[in-house]
Amino acid sequence: MTVFYCLILWVGTISLFSIDIKNKQNRNKIVIVLGCFGIFLIQALRAETIGHDLISYLPGYHMAENINIFTGERLFNYEIGYIFFSQVFSKLNFSNQWYLAVVALSIIGPIAYIWSKNSKMPGLSVFMYITLGFFTFSFSGLRQSIAIAIVFFSFKYIQEKRLIKFLLCVALAMLFHTTAIIFIFAYPLYYVSLKSIHFLFIIPSLIIIFILKTKIFLLIYSLYRGMAGDIEATNAYTMLIVMILVLILAYIFGSKDKQNKRFNSYKNYMLVAILIQIFASQSSVVMRAGYYYYLFITLLIPEVIKNQRDPKVRILIVGVLILALLYFFQKTTGNGYLDVSPYHFYWE
Repeated sequence: MTVFYCLILWVGTISLFSIDIKNKQNRNKIVIVLGCFGIFLIQALRAETIGHDLISYLPGYHMAENINIFTGERLFNYEIGYIFFSQVFSKLNFSNQWYLAVVALSIIGPIAYIWSKNSKMPGLSVFMYITLGFFTFSFSGLRQSIAIAIVFFSFKYIQEKRLIKFLLCVALAMLFHTTAIIFIFAYPLYYVSLKSIHFLFIIPSLIIIFILKTKIFLLIYSLYRGMAGDIEATNAYTMLIVMILVLILAYIFGSKDKQNKRFNSYKNYMLVAILIQIFASQSSVVMRAGYYYYLFITLLIPEVIKNQRDPKVRILIVGVLILALLYFFQKTTGNGYLDVSPYHFYWE
């Protein structure tokens, strides 16, 4: 975990030393570029054993070179976009290490762009990405991590009201991981402004869904897969509680401006993430599907903190948040989640 904590220290250091830069836009870009460059390096320079699913992804990368996607050939359960993506670099004779570097850049690049345009506290956004599990997951779930990055980037087109480009982004993401289709609802949700009266319906509905989650999950699975599904007990309730608390705090302490569509959309996306997380206790696949919306927590929380007028309150919140996330990071990644820890460089 030493390398990861050095990365966190690096992000914290550049955030502190950039405070004196008067131009806010330049300051934010410096923090994001340098912070994300650290993320890129750690993922690009890792050993081939770092990341549980690399055991199949790296052999698949070389096998992709001989796959003819135009005749209907497929590779494992990979989507056609990921096969083509791998095929391009395989034909260019990129080594495993260079391929992992390309994948790392494909993931963090689009995410960094959206942070640079929207984050009120870029250093905190990068820190949350590292400690909340997104960073750890991207070591293993290559296809879905690329898909998550693409749909996160599509937020740009939601803001610009460019529906066609948004749909094209979602379609592209689906070529890497079909679960990205769930982000299709993000466009209309951006323009929804929920009022207190709406929660008289939303809260009871969520409670009913929670009670009936097993039956609903099995029904949806049978409709989607065409076969009966099995329950995979994940006991993923802690994250559900955290999400609910974050959303409640966002409504209490966040901006009350109903015209602030960006902030309202973060809250709406968190609500969807909660809905998906309810079913996470039934399947780890469902839990990962929520990442498409959950990633917006890296924008939501910084905005809530920035909305606090008292600097002492902001410092207190940031301090408590950092300690809590460091504990979470150690308990998950530190315990060997997805074979990301202990970390080794490729030359070790």
